[in-house]
Amino acid sequence: MEVLALRHQLNVLQRSVTRPKLTAADRFLWARLVWTWKVRRGHPGRPPVSQETRNLIRQMSRENPLWGAPRIHGELLKLSIDIGETSVGKYMARLLKPPSQTWRTFLANHVKSNERLAHDRHHIARMLRSARGNLETGIECRTASPP
Repeated sequence: MEVLALRHQLNVLQRSVTRPKLTAADRFLWARLVWTWKVRRGHPGRPPVSQETRNLIRQMSRENPLWGAPRIHGELLKLSIDIGETSVGKYMARLLKPPSQTWRTFLANHVKSNERLAHDRHHIARMLRSARGNLETGIECRTASPP
């Protein structure tokens, strides 16, 4: 690899007497050589996360479902485990159930309780003129069976 770099350097220097003018291909080759040299020196990127640490993150997230990545990251720092918060979020156990109820369960809950109307209030904030307001929505619950 070094011989290739020296040959290329010699070609560039022979093209110009005063100052070498690098082309796009020259810059690409030098960038590739520098990148290869850095990788071979042992700096490939982030250090890998051990399997033991990954298992601990998954266990903590399963046992404490209300904890997010910042809280688990803080607990790991207390245990002298140096890992980034984004890496903690990457290895957290994911919940299989949806985060909120579906329309089917919503309607089933309100039809069972013989409610005819279900309503909810939403807070709305506009970005352009800083206007704020509330929106109240309602839905009439009926069964699918014929009357």
